[in-house]
Amino acid sequence: MQISKEIVSLLNEILSKDAPDLKSGKFPYKIIPNENKSLILSHETVKQFDSLCSKILRISDWDQKFSQKFIETKVESLIGKSYDISSDTREEYVCQMIEELGSYQVEHEIILPVFGLQLDTDIFVLGNVSFKKITDQTYSEIIERVNFAIDSTTNTDKEKIYLKELLNSQFNTAFEGGTLAATKISAEPIRALERAQEECGRSLDLLRFATPYVQQNSKDIGFGLIGEVFAGKGLSLSFSQEGSLKTDLSNVGSWIPFKLNKEIHQKLDKIGINARGVLKLRFSWRFKNEVHC
Repeated sequence: MQISKEIVSLLNEILSKDAPDLKSGKFPYKIIPNENKSLILSHETVKQFDSLCSKILRISDWDQKFSQKFIETKVESLIGKSYDISSDTREEYVCQMIEELGSYQVEHEIILPVFGLQLDTDIFVLGNVSFKKITDQTYSEIIERVNFAIDSTTNTDKEKIYLKELLNSQFNTAFEGGTLAATKISAEPIRALERAQEECGRSLDLLRFATPYVQQNSKDIGFGLIGEVFAGKGLSLSFSQEGSLKTDLSNVGSWIPFKLNKEIHQKLDKIGINARGVLKLRFSWRFKNEVHC
């Protein structure tokens, strides 16, 4: 297999480099731990390390299944195992890694809190994302799945109770927005989260593009994932030399949510966004060229 030989060649180059001179004062870029000894990569050698990771990510569009960090971990493990062994054995390890990565088929359901989006139905599908109203039943189902996952770990009973209470309190805060976005991605967990955020971002961008056409007071409307929307009270105090006080209290950020109702659904459909997630061709091409290209 040609790709395995190319990977072995890069691997050989990395392992043939001398360790950096630590007395030079130039701190090494990367340290790869191993059971017996650690390998220290210089700033120059790490470029070959990055090149090796990039080559692996380009195999059969693996960048859709694996994150850079995930592949780096795999390559670090490969380097650790390949130290002080023959080139033939290194190629065996490389082939094993390629086979393992090629057969990876794990689907993850990613759930993300969304702020400032009020649904008139339990589910609103747009693109590859299902926006769901957080009902008591929805919340209970999520907590049940989380508790099941925690119970499946090897933690002690005391640790499991602590984790459940901790996550429960965090969910209460994260789900205050009243809506969540859910999508299924076939990828390792880190890349699955990245792609889910990208998918959700595309769907939310469609609604943002449509906001001026379907909502009143569109400039004051804000919605999005955590970190994309901010709302709070702005307070200023002004004291004069004589001791008098002038205050100013104002709203800061986006205060009005994007509210979906029958009329809004009709307006979305009219401009080319089907509320059930089917984007009309005349709109999707125009939007892609204007926003993404």
